[in-house]
Amino acid sequence: NNETSPSAIRITSTKRHRMAKTATEYLKLNELGSHVTEKGKTAATVNIFGVVLGFGCPRFTRSGDWMMTVWVVDESIPLPWKVANLEGTNVDPAHDHSIPSVSINIFVKERGQLPDLLVAGDVLRCHRLGVQVRVGS
Repeated sequence: NNETSPSAIRITSTKRHRMAKTATEYLKLNELGSHVTEKGKTAATVNIFGVVLGFGCPRFTRSGDWMMTVWVVDESIPLPWKVANLEGTNVDPAHDHSIPSVSINIFVKERGQLPDLLVAGDVLRCHRLGVQVRVGS
């Protein structure tokens, strides 16, 4: 199956740069799979916006970086019960709590460079991200 589900996409951010004063294009999260090469990585970096569903605690890695995982969604990722309704099947949102999302692993040298996320619902804007597809997701 060549189609990539949003939950199988992993985004890794490793650098922070100043943006040039040019128009920036943002991808919808459901478009990320079309930017991945056959080797499972992006040929170029991408920019996205996403609404935060959840996030992990920052942690120090063996390589000496700080890392934080954030799960995001946008309007391009359909909720399971909306897809089921379109297909004529019955899914109860009160009992099906799985929401497809995209995980973003952010790596920085200093903890203060990590995003200051407080609650689910915060909006996260990311520039120059590399995309990788996780096998088995």
